[in-house]
Amino acid sequence: MPHRLVSFAILLFWLVAAVALFQRDILPDLVLGPPPDLRTVTQAREPDKITRWSILIADPAGRQPYRPIGQVQSKSMKRVDGSAQWRSDAWFDGLELLGRNRPAGTDLTEGTGTVPEAEMVLVQSVVDVDAGGNLFHMRTSMRGLGETEEVLSIEGHLEGNEIEFQVNSPLPMLRGTRRVPYTARGIVEDPLSPLDRIPNLRLGQRWESRMASPLTGAVNEVKSEVTGHEVISWNNDVVKTLVVVNRVPPISYKTWVRPDDGLVLRQEVPYPLARLMLERTPQTTPVVLPQERPR
Repeated sequence: MPHRLVSFAILLFWLVAAVALFQRDILPDLVLGPPPDLRTVTQAREPDKITRWSILIADPAGRQPYRPIGQVQSKSMKRVDGSAQWRSDAWFDGLELLGRNRPAGTDLTEGTGTVPEAEMVLVQSVVDVDAGGNLFHMRTSMRGLGETEEVLSIEGHLEGNEIEFQVNSPLPMLRGTRRVPYTARGIVEDPLSPLDRIPNLRLGQRWESRMASPLTGAVNEVKSEVTGHEVISWNNDVVKTLVVVNRVPPISYKTWVRPDDGLVLRQEVPYPLARLMLERTPQTTPVVLPQERPR
């Protein structure tokens, strides 16, 4: 039988560890409320409503902070069995993404603008969520506008407590299969298919999610935290937002969320070669995708 002091030391160590775990894993949810998950962000989306985003890139010449290089159009659908699906289409100037500046006057705010179809890139994404708020399928792909062959695609299926991601590409170095753990109702997203709303955010909330990027072929764990408030200009108005800092080492990026209704107004894109940002377009008029030549 261990000495009484040893028993007391063991008990004290167990008590300190239990209190630390309580403060780290349980107390934040009791004080701040549960962090967002796939069920809450799915339920917050308005079914059949089209949302639009401008894809912006930082101007290295410094003439303006960001300039448009493309757009995103997304829509969600709810099924009678309670499951849901998100779909999005993003199209942008591929040369601009690689850092090759266009001449002044090139306009991408209305689709293709003056950029030839051969230089436009199309990213299409679909996410399927079951009635319980768990992901059971997702697919994101990238190809040249008007082309039949995909440059890269990532497809994920829920297999028990894991998601199996299959990455396909004409380039052998990008192909592969990866299995990652999946927690109940965990968020899995594509950086060019932004969340429409993140409801009930509170300062100090933290959560983890997964991101599958069609720009890089990577599947990363994302650690997010609501860190503070920031005032931004949006829709010709000054809006106070909650700032979510998302970390995908060695990159971190921000999301700006309107507190009262959880509307996502702006989101940086974690892309190592350029500073990209998505900004919600206030107009609700649907946009027609750039016309593709017959394939």
